[in-house]
Amino acid sequence: MKTIQLTIFSILFFRLLFSQETLYQFENNIQYYDGIKKKWDNYTKERCVLDLYYPTQIKNFSTIIWIHGGGLVGGEKYIPQRLMNQGFAVVSVEYRLYPKAKKPQYIEDTAAAVSWVFKNIQRYGGDPDQIFVSGHSAGGYLTSMVSLDKKWLGAYDIDADKIAGVIPFSGHTITHFTVRAENNIPRNQPIVDEFAPLYHVRKEAPPFLLITGDRDLELPGRYEENLYFETMMKNTGHKDIDLFELQGYGHDVTEAGYPLLAQFVKERIKKSVESSWKLVWSDEFNGSSLDTLNWNIKEAKPGWVNNELQEYVKEGTIEVKNGNLVITARKEGDKYISGRINSMGKREFQYGKIEFRAKLPSGNGTWPALWMLGSNIEEEVWPACGEIDVMEHVGKMQNIVHGTVHTKMASGNHNYSGGLKVNTASTDFHRYTVEWDEEKIQFFIDDLNYYSYAPEHKTYENWPFNQPFFFIINFAIGGNWPGFDIDDKKLPQTLEVDYIRVYQKQ
Repeated sequence: MKTIQLTIFSILFFRLLFSQETLYQFENNIQYYDGIKKKWDNYTKERCVLDLYYPTQIKNFSTIIWIHGGGLVGGEKYIPQRLMNQGFAVVSVEYRLYPKAKKPQYIEDTAAAVSWVFKNIQRYGGDPDQIFVSGHSAGGYLTSMVSLDKKWLGAYDIDADKIAGVIPFSGHTITHFTVRAENNIPRNQPIVDEFAPLYHVRKEAPPFLLITGDRDLELPGRYEENLYFETMMKNTGHKDIDLFELQGYGHDVTEAGYPLLAQFVKERIKKSVESSWKLVWSDEFNGSSLDTLNWNIKEAKPGWVNNELQEYVKEGTIEVKNGNLVITARKEGDKYISGRINSMGKREFQYGKIEFRAKLPSGNGTWPALWMLGSNIEEEVWPACGEIDVMEHVGKMQNIVHGTVHTKMASGNHNYSGGLKVNTASTDFHRYTVEWDEEKIQFFIDDLNYYSYAPEHKTYENWPFNQPFFFIINFAIGGNWPGFDIDDKKLPQTLEVDYIRVYQKQ
C-alpha cells in the first residue's frame, strides 16, 4: 500500500505530459446492446448508452472506459476533463439504476458496454489490447466485478484477462450496499457473496491499481476493505496490484486520482511497447568524437540538393560532446556552413523501430532533418529508392514537426506527410520515432502516433520500403521548403541529438 501526498504540481504534470496538439472527436449516446431499439423498453434505451472521445490523428491508441458513481441509484455518464487531450480515448458509460433495475442488471450493462469497446474500438483506430477499465465509487465496484468474475464478459466471448488494467476509485470490494439493500440486509452489515469482488480474487486477473481516500476521511471501512482486497489478491499469487491512499481526501478522490490513472495507463503502454522490441544497435554519442565505424561525413557545395544555401564541411560543424551529437550551422562572411553525416554502407537496417532523441534549432531558414534513404540509391535514384523522414522541421513553421515518406509515386512537394504541434521542439529534447514493417510506417513524437503510411495495394512505385535503409542526420540552411529569407541574427544554431536507437521485433 502506498500513501500519497498529492501536490498541485503533480496533478498538472500529467495533464502537460501529452501537451502536443492533436484532434479529438466525440460520439455521443451510442447504444451498446445489439438490437436495443427493437425489443427493449424506453428506460433501457435511454440508459444503456455510452459516449466516446477519441484522437483522430493517433493510430492504435489506448482506451479508458470510465464508469460513473452514484451508489447504483443515481449518476450520469461524463468524460472526465482531466483525462482529455492525453493521447488516449475515453469511453463514458451509463447503466440502469436501482430500483428500476435489479441485480445483476447494472453489472450486465457494464459488461455489455465493455464488450462493445472491445469489439468496436479498432474501427475508430484504437488498440483492443490496450483497454483499461476504471470508475468511481459504484463505478469502481462495477469495474472490479466485470474484471474479476469472468462470466460477465464471457457472455460476449470476451476474456476479462485481456483487460490491460483495472483502476477502481474508492469502490466496494465487499458486496455493494445497494445489492445488500435489495436483499433486506442492513447497510452496516458487510457480506461477501457472488456479488462481491472479494469473492472472485484470482491470480490471473488483470493488473490492478486501487485508489482510496484518506482512511480517516473516507466512507467507513472503504479504505480497509480495499486493503484487505489487495492482501487477498497477493495471497492468491497476483503480483501486479497496488493500493494508493490519497492523504487529505475523502470519498471524492476523482480529481486527485485522475493523474494517477493517466500515469498508470501511460506506464503500461510504455511497458507493453518495450517488451515487444529488442535493441539491436544504437549510437549514444557518449564519446569525444564521431564514431566513423558508424558514420560517414558528407562534404558538399551550396545548391547541391534542394537549392540549399549552406556548404557542408567537416571542420567546425560536427562535434560529439556532453553525450550529444552537435551539428552547428553558422554564417562565415558571405557563406553558410553546416554538417551532414550518414551511415551508408556501415549501419543499414530493414524494418524495426528507429528512434532519435533530439533538440531542434530555431530561426527562419533553418532546416534540420533526421531521415533515411534506401540503400539501393546508387541503382535506383531518388525517389525510386524511397525516403523516410523521421523528423523534419523548418524554422518558418517553428512549432510544427513533420514526418514524411517519399516514393516514386509521391515525392518532393507531392509527398505523404503528417505534422504535429510541438511547442518546445527547440527548447527541450523529444523522441522522434518510426515503426516500420512489411505493411506500414508509423510516425511518433514522444509516443504519440500522429501519422501512418500504409498503402493497401503495394507496388514498386508506392512501396520501396522492402529493403535496407541507411540514416542521415543533417542541418540545412535555406532551400526550396524553408525559403531563402534567413534570420542571420539567430545564427549560429545547433541540432543536438542525444541518441539514435534501432529496435527489432523479438
